[in-house]
Amino acid sequence: MAQGADQKPTLAERVKSFRNIDDQTWPLIILAELDNPSRDELVQRLRPDERVAAHSSMRGKPPTQPTPSTRGNNVQTFTPSISLLASMARQGSHRDSQANLYALAILAYQSGHSKFLVADELSKRQLTGKLRPGEESTLSAILISLNEKPSTPDGISVWARRENCTGQHISQMFAKFEHKWKSMPVTDDAKPHRRGYLSERSIWERPGLEIHDPDRPVLSTDVKTTLGWESHLEAMVAALSRLPVEVATDIVSRIGDAQCLQHTLWKDFPCEEHLVIFLLFHATPDQICQTTSFICEAVRKESVMFKSSETDGSELGEPREPNMTFELIPWDQHGIRSRRDLVVFWLSYYQPHALQFCERSPFLHLLLEPISDVSAPSFVEVSSNNKSVGIASRTTLDILIKAGMKSEPTSDRSHDSYPIIEEENLCHPDQPFCYSFPEWQTASLYRNDWLPAFYLTNHLIKDQDREIRAEIKTFDGGLDEYHETGDKNCGFIPWKTGKAGELDGTVQDIWEIAQKVDSESFEGYDCEFICIDQKSAVDMKVIYVISDDFGLKTGRRKWAQLKDLPNPRMHGITFARIHARDAHVQSCEMPLFTKRAYEYKLQHFIRPDLRPHGRLRWGCDYVDGNGNPVQLKDDVNPEEEEDSPVETDEEDDDGPVHPAFLFG
Repeated sequence: MAQGADQKPTLAERVKSFRNIDDQTWPLIILAELDNPSRDELVQRLRPDERVAAHSSMRGKPPTQPTPSTRGNNVQTFTPSISLLASMARQGSHRDSQANLYALAILAYQSGHSKFLVADELSKRQLTGKLRPGEESTLSAILISLNEKPSTPDGISVWARRENCTGQHISQMFAKFEHKWKSMPVTDDAKPHRRGYLSERSIWERPGLEIHDPDRPVLSTDVKTTLGWESHLEAMVAALSRLPVEVATDIVSRIGDAQCLQHTLWKDFPCEEHLVIFLLFHATPDQICQTTSFICEAVRKESVMFKSSETDGSELGEPREPNMTFELIPWDQHGIRSRRDLVVFWLSYYQPHALQFCERSPFLHLLLEPISDVSAPSFVEVSSNNKSVGIASRTTLDILIKAGMKSEPTSDRSHDSYPIIEEENLCHPDQPFCYSFPEWQTASLYRNDWLPAFYLTNHLIKDQDREIRAEIKTFDGGLDEYHETGDKNCGFIPWKTGKAGELDGTVQDIWEIAQKVDSESFEGYDCEFICIDQKSAVDMKVIYVISDDFGLKTGRRKWAQLKDLPNPRMHGITFARIHARDAHVQSCEMPLFTKRAYEYKLQHFIRPDLRPHGRLRWGCDYVDGNGNPVQLKDDVNPEEEEDSPVETDEEDDDGPVHPAFLFG
């Protein structure tokens, strides 16, 4: 809920902010701190260079002009105050958040502007040249376009796309934008982005995305006359009408700021064969019982049909027994009400936990209302293969059951066999409209020349630091050339506060860094990095670290033990000192790292919260958080120990496991 809910101006009062911009001028909203010279340069670069037009005429081509139906290139800037933004949307750490973009879009529309531009923090970095690693240097802005939905009273769609804005007429930029999403052969509700299977680094460009009111329910219609939190506030205050307005508003504000539950709600591991269904309505005990019975009967009927048509390919031709189960999670256990609630739960908890032991991205299943027909679109399925954008699709019970019995992940389902009824993008409303990556990562698609590098000390003098960085970047012949490691860049992260006098880091600190990297990484399986300590200045070596991960079979078998742990896939870390100049090559050859015991002195650290239940692998070198040798129990040979916590490739027959993630 937006801040200061009891003192917010009405939407009509906020509209005055745009009143001084006429309909022949493009509004340019500034959502970054820009000084006057930078602001002037931004406006100038949004206008076509007359010299470019003249040059086109000299080559026999007429200068490009906007069509009569379009506006010229007059631009007027508007910088909304923090108080104005706070009166419209909940404020997080990003002033240029998608929640603010949507709220400003509604405000602009009420002021008579259905199209406008936004300059955000990325635009500022491109203007000033203070780019983060891997970011494009060409100036870009966000184009916002609003369109009414004729089939829905007061319904509206808000589209956003990042576009390079140097040397183009603004009208041309919007024309190209609209042509892209209007020409896509998908339903209106799916434009302009049909599936969440795009990289975080490119998803904001391409055709663009539809952004939604974060405080309305998923797959609901966005409304041009009001914002979702306002409607919710009015309904809640009305329900609490016996209380003073100030007290009722304060209660609603506190409810709106409550976070979704952050503990495991499901009993069994969610996967294709086991549906975990979250109810999005207040269900009575009778409704829960009726829903359970209905789903059980639907599963039973589909099982009969499935067994009559499917076989396991054996010589006897015996039908494969479907093993479809499910469980219901009542609404009062998760509290998901709005898109914001759903995306926070999806990105912050469900996906990281369920993804840990899935070969592909998991999906979250929601039931919108009590069901009475297997073909009724009462379900919502959320899926994605990244952490920036998910896709919420309306679907039916029979589709979920058929897909589960065939063990078909969302990404493998044929649209012809499983048609999409309705869908929408799910983006975190507090994030900006660009690839928002952690400081140790790069925005570049090309990864062979990049490694996160974390310092474990502040005791290196400048010359020592310069030498170790130069050693890391040293090109070392054939393997560097073979793997195309390029400039061999790193995201250098200082040790703690960066101040001298702090104690150096230990193995326990490396483990904390590993959890941070695993949690913040957009890619699910790239928990690798290097560490620089005091010794690095002497031996010109760094500590190369990868995570030790449970395999699919082991993780699922031990789900009850692991489900409430942070980063449950991680059993610990494996690390070794390697030559600094070899770090990028080793990253490219990560699958071979644990096989090079003859070359490196590999050491292993088991996470402390698993240590009481762990077993040592025979012949491996284990250390505790201070780097001292440790023994949990007598060393055992995993081939002779049936309940060893980590499987080999042969033992883990649930699916392929990356060799680098094997323990030991």
